[in-house]
Amino acid sequence: LGFDSIRIEQFDLMKRNSNELSEFDLIYILGGNSFLLIKEVKKSGADKILKELANQDKVLIGYSARSLLWGPSLELLNYADPLLGFNEIGLKELEWLGLYDLHIFFIIQILQIKYLN
Repeated sequence: LGFDSIRIEQFDLMKRNSNELSEFDLIYILGGNSFLLIKEVKKSGADKILKELANQDKVLIGYSARSLLWGPSLELLNYADPLLGFNEIGLKELEWLGLYDLHIFFIIQILQIKYLN
């Protein structure tokens, strides 16, 4: 990607100032509950910072369902499988950054193993 040096750091939005995100050239979001993530990102103001960074040609990466965070909404996740409890916190405002206007759905594969006695 053409970086002169590499510094990898864990960034906890619940503990740090979201303005510090602008110090990074690449932001990689992984794992966890997407709905809780949206809640915390909006609460911290990081949503505005991430939009600015995207317009500055910074690299934003989301792993698995986190890739949906760059799109318009997480509404599709509500239909994945309500039994999985994705929106356990009951978040109503599902709009996200809107960096692209496509609704992308990922494939969930659940393996069930039955043990025979």
